[in-house]
Amino acid sequence: MEKGSLRLLRAIEQKETVAIFADYDVDGTVSAALISLWLRNFSIEPTVYIPDRETEGFGPNIDAMNKLALNHSLIICVDCGTDSEEAIRGATERGVDVIVIDHHKSDTFSKSAYAIINPNRFDEKNIFPYLCAAGVVFIFLVEMNRIIPKSRSSEINLLSCLNLVSLATIADVVPLIGLNRAFVKQGLKIFQNRLCLKMFGTHFNLLQNFNEETEYILDIGTGYGETSIFLAKQFPDKVVISCEKYIDGNIILLKNIEKNKIKNIRLHNGNV
Repeated sequence: MEKGSLRLLRAIEQKETVAIFADYDVDGTVSAALISLWLRNFSIEPTVYIPDRETEGFGPNIDAMNKLALNHSLIICVDCGTDSEEAIRGATERGVDVIVIDHHKSDTFSKSAYAIINPNRFDEKNIFPYLCAAGVVFIFLVEMNRIIPKSRSSEINLLSCLNLVSLATIADVVPLIGLNRAFVKQGLKIFQNRLCLKMFGTHFNLLQNFNEETEYILDIGTGYGETSIFLAKQFPDKVVISCEKYIDGNIILLKNIEKNKIKNIRLHNGNV
């Protein structure tokens, strides 16, 4: 995460040309849209390449990556690319850095990629293994907001993008648990403000529960690792952490909260 975010930060500072290679499904296209919308805050309009499902198949292919490498210095592969070593190596041999943001399980990963951000990498700790690619992209953009100047990050409302994240989460049929459930809950609240969807929801009586005020915006689910603390720090006053049943986990969580000087965080399930 850190290596990939710092590389994109350098691309922003130096006004590099950026390309996004996205999978052709909803999760991939939403992931590309999230990064594109975020980059527009810095007057960067990335090239978005979506392969033809029938003729190119899934994941980065050699021809497409070579073409993108001709006039881009950074390629970001979303919802694909974890094990696409041959195609990624071809681009890197042309002096292009490749960042992969993915969620697919794989026994191998590309060694030529500049960074691979994937909670389901075989060598990862498996924090939030249930996220779709758009969910991973959202966390990546939270990290980007953390490392850019505060004057700029305060102008970017990432929570307003949760309607797109919720769309990808539902379309990719990932489990509606933990952070996924929070994404969908908040995303639906944003969706209902769109006139056509509001009329649809009103007609079918679907909105009666969406207007209930909640004290917390993100429920980051079970866990006490670095990612949980990281999200809590980025969204102060808006996070509730669900604790595990095990007392050892709760002690670690409390120590991390104290260490990071996080205030106004509530723990639920009554375990601590």
